[in-house]
Amino acid sequence: TFGISFVSVTVNVIRNAELLIDRVQESFISEGFLQSETKPDSTPGKDIIYKIISTPLYGSVFLSSGDLTQHKKLEISSTFSQEDIAKGRIKYKLRRKSYSTLQDSFQFQVSSNGRSSSVHTFSIRHNPPPVDANIVIEHLNVQEGFREKITDKYLNIDVRGITNIVFNVTSCPRHGSVNVVDESMILPERINATFFTSQDIKSGSVFYQHDDSETTKDRFYFVALSEDPEVDFQYVGVMHFRIIMTNDNHPIRIIDKVLNVVTESERVVTSNDLLYIDPDLDTPSSQIQYTRRKIPNGDFFHIDDRFEPVYLFTQEDIDRRRIVFRHDGPSYGKAVISVTDGDLSSTSILEIVASEPFIEIVNNSGIIVQRGQEAVISNYNLSVETNMNAWGSDIVFHVTAAPRYGRLMVNGQSVTKHQFTEADLQSGKLKYVNKGEGSFRDEFRFQARISETFTDGSFEVKVFPESYWEPLVVLNNSTVRVEEGSRVTINQAALKIMHPNIAPSDITYTIVQRPQNGYLQVDL
Repeated sequence: TFGISFVSVTVNVIRNAELLIDRVQESFISEGFLQSETKPDSTPGKDIIYKIISTPLYGSVFLSSGDLTQHKKLEISSTFSQEDIAKGRIKYKLRRKSYSTLQDSFQFQVSSNGRSSSVHTFSIRHNPPPVDANIVIEHLNVQEGFREKITDKYLNIDVRGITNIVFNVTSCPRHGSVNVVDESMILPERINATFFTSQDIKSGSVFYQHDDSETTKDRFYFVALSEDPEVDFQYVGVMHFRIIMTNDNHPIRIIDKVLNVVTESERVVTSNDLLYIDPDLDTPSSQIQYTRRKIPNGDFFHIDDRFEPVYLFTQEDIDRRRIVFRHDGPSYGKAVISVTDGDLSSTSILEIVASEPFIEIVNNSGIIVQRGQEAVISNYNLSVETNMNAWGSDIVFHVTAAPRYGRLMVNGQSVTKHQFTEADLQSGKLKYVNKGEGSFRDEFRFQARISETFTDGSFEVKVFPESYWEPLVVLNNSTVRVEEGSRVTINQAALKIMHPNIAPSDITYTIVQRPQNGYLQVDL
């Protein structure tokens, strides 16, 4: 008899250094920049194969013949070997003479003996030689929501012998668009233009239009080429925009709920009770001011002066818990509140209800955990509401029945005294750790308590096997053809996503980009 041992072979990229092309157009990719090997046993270089996953943007990778007289341009899925690298057969070459510093790259995957590496990126940096050109790229100021003309004062490339330059937009602005207008200087000729020319700039036809979002800057990337394809020239650059912000938004209410208070008592008002924000960028909470009228069932006071009611306070006062409401009168009342950011204002109603002390569960969504793993239980999964002045460690959850197939831990330690606090939930310190047994469900029971006031509840844990977290499988994703002006049903033959452990009714599609020339409609 004799034994056979099977050894698992791995292929590793042991060197992947940036290739610097300094003042030249091309350079060889040697083993000093790119090298891979197999372990535990070495493999000849001819059997370590590189596969191109994505090609460079501004240049190309070439594989030379053994005598270095013939050069093959490598495309996606083309291959070369470690031996080719060692013998100087692989080189990167710019497609055109570059007048700018640029970063380029291509992606590859290495395989040998049936094993493959993950996808890696090989980077190239090019420094140009001194060039005879006048290049202007300046920041352009644009008022929020408006458009501004891009003139040759801000973007101009003047190269001897080149009469017209084409600017190809390689990455569009994120918070606006580059538009080219027609001769009327009003009607757009190209919206979200993918290119424009130096003649367009000189004629005043190129504009940047801001989208009115609350952003302070924007930019687009471009590669400039000569309109004559025979001219050896390219320039890679980026144009920046400074957005001049304006106060054009009213304060909006984020938290809209009843203010609960204990009868004939006081309650600190927090941002969980009343919260306004200003959508305009960089508006401090101290600038958001509240003005209120007389309230039928109580008054607001500053925490440092409980004798004189306050009629004017800020969101910062609320955020820092400086404002209290004192109940006096009917159990129900409404406060009319005006909110301003100094220029624009809003008016709203704050309902106030007085009652006996209470604590109630307002959120108890449960969690999903992988079998044998752990999951955080936070205030997004479990939270309570109260009309008392209690927060954080003042609110205690007593575990009355521990989980059967797992355990609760705070800061990596088992829950002591069978309790945890709201502060533990808010800081994400509470975890459920599954034991790895076969049950698909677990739970624990608790009593949420503030002093002598309490409420009971149970928290559900769904335990799913590892296969539940496997990625979704795209079975069908094909082009749907539709006649102009008509509609077509997108059925499973065109689009179908599945998962072996998830019901189709639980797989949700989220639209991240709307159709440009039509719309989607769901027939219920």
